[in-house]
Amino acid sequence: MDFEAIGRVVDRVKDMDASLGSAYELPATTNSVDWGRVRAARADLASSISWAYTLRDVHADWTSDSRAKRRYTALERVHRMARELIALIKDDQLPLTPSLAPRFLTSDEDSFHVVDFSQLMVGLERLQEAAKQERARLSNADLHEAAPLSRVGGDSASLATPGNAFISRMGEAFKKGFGQEVLIKFTSDREPTGPFVSFVEAVTREMGEPMTAEGIRKAWDRAKVHGQSSEEK
Repeated sequence: MDFEAIGRVVDRVKDMDASLGSAYELPATTNSVDWGRVRAARADLASSISWAYTLRDVHADWTSDSRAKRRYTALERVHRMARELIALIKDDQLPLTPSLAPRFLTSDEDSFHVVDFSQLMVGLERLQEAAKQERARLSNADLHEAAPLSRVGGDSASLATPGNAFISRMGEAFKKGFGQEVLIKFTSDREPTGPFVSFVEAVTREMGEPMTAEGIRKAWDRAKVHGQSSEEK
């Protein structure tokens, strides 16, 4: 989210509670230090929001044992295939380099540099080594058969699903950004409300994936984030 989008999100939160979000308000002067402070604050909030979306999107990578096993196996295939390709190209009985190298231009029709044959060979060697090292890292960390968060539970229940991971991290972004615990209130008509609800509504609208107030409440309740509470407004 950019500078202006964060400003719109903050405005929605301030509409609910005017005491929040002063760190994000535009300075009344042209003082560069003041503007730099606001830019840094908004960038920090944008980063926290981005992390919530990132964790949601990579959730399967962190929680799926089957995907962890497939990734480990795929790395072995990458290592083997790169090694075999290098060996095939360098086979003295099949002098492929003299016939292949001239077909790699150093620049394309727009004069942009492109990978030449020697760089390609170096890249294949590095790919082979990278796959080997990554397999070793996963094995040493005992992640070759189990994903990092495959057995979440208890205090980690907020990470059990992509939705849980997203809303719990949005809660952390709100607490860090506005200095207030997440508290979902209800109107007299039992509609979820409060600064956090407004925050998530505004963010998801800016991101093109709008959530309703009721959807936010349900997601928050499912996440079982510690410290949550609701009260009648």
